[in-house]
Amino acid sequence: MMEQLVRRLRWFLRDWKLKLGSLIASGVLFGYIQYTQTIRRTLHVRVKRPELAQGLMFAGKVPSFLNVELSGNAEINNFEASEFKIHLRLSSPPPRTGQENIFRTIMYPALPEGIHARYDEEISVMLDEVLERKIPVVPLVQAALPRSMELGYVKIEPAWIRLVGPRQVLSQMERVTTQAVRLQDQSIYQQQTQIQGTPEFVALARGMGDLVRISAKVYKTADLSNYTKVESVPIVCSNSTGNLEMKVLGGATVDVYIQSEASELEQDQFQAQVFCPVFYDEDTKTINPGFHIKNMPVQIIDKLNRLDVNIIKVSPATVSVQFEKLDESQRRPVDTRRKALQDHLMIQP
Repeated sequence: MMEQLVRRLRWFLRDWKLKLGSLIASGVLFGYIQYTQTIRRTLHVRVKRPELAQGLMFAGKVPSFLNVELSGNAEINNFEASEFKIHLRLSSPPPRTGQENIFRTIMYPALPEGIHARYDEEISVMLDEVLERKIPVVPLVQAALPRSMELGYVKIEPAWIRLVGPRQVLSQMERVTTQAVRLQDQSIYQQQTQIQGTPEFVALARGMGDLVRISAKVYKTADLSNYTKVESVPIVCSNSTGNLEMKVLGGATVDVYIQSEASELEQDQFQAQVFCPVFYDEDTKTINPGFHIKNMPVQIIDKLNRLDVNIIKVSPATVSVQFEKLDESQRRPVDTRRKALQDHLMIQP
């Protein structure tokens, strides 16, 4: 018995190098045949955006397609990219706002046995809170005028627009502008134009249009003394800023030049307004988009709403403002009777 075992072992070890080489060659040949029989194909598979929790939105680009490499037998030639979708799932809920979030990628439907797919297993996308704000619209006017003429009062309606977007982006916006409007020597100029300057992922709020109307006055420099000048009209915010107080740099009033048949034009009949694009963030304890806002256009309100009162020029036409947070003890009491009277006068036809 032992002798037979020894003889078999000697036979097995005889020419062992040749036998091992043959075995390796057979394995390589088998692998090569299998490789050459495996078909590879790349599909561009559409990515399906997931539904996010209420109050959240994408603040970064989500790829529309992912490259998927299929490998297997000839059956993969029968697959169409439209048959599949890449679904995204958050890897680690709850989502983090204002940061990159990792989404797992899963392709549906499942592939048949013997067909394999290779694609990015994860993608990173920024998520943020949804914020809605009113933002002032600043008219962009290019005046090509003769030397004897100057650009006067420019009015825009509406003076603000409501936008929706990621909190980190929208909270830092001071204004949007209109498309450039070019005027020449008309004394009164009106044009409807679109707004521009909204960042990516920021959009108009529901119900808001993107058209505004610009009205501009052009006057002869030599004629300015012929208009009635109302001095020291006080500047206020046209909107509520909560517990923030505004300070106008360089002076808190403007002078207004008016063309009118009215016999009496008094300072208290007018109000100069700027739309104040600020709010206090209780979470970060900061004034957003900043405590100092430059070059805000001044709009003039005739509290009596008279049709024959034409604003020709406002000096200065823009102002820079600063804001500071007031404690409750610092907030100024509101004269409700005076405010009601002002509101009444401003809405009379």
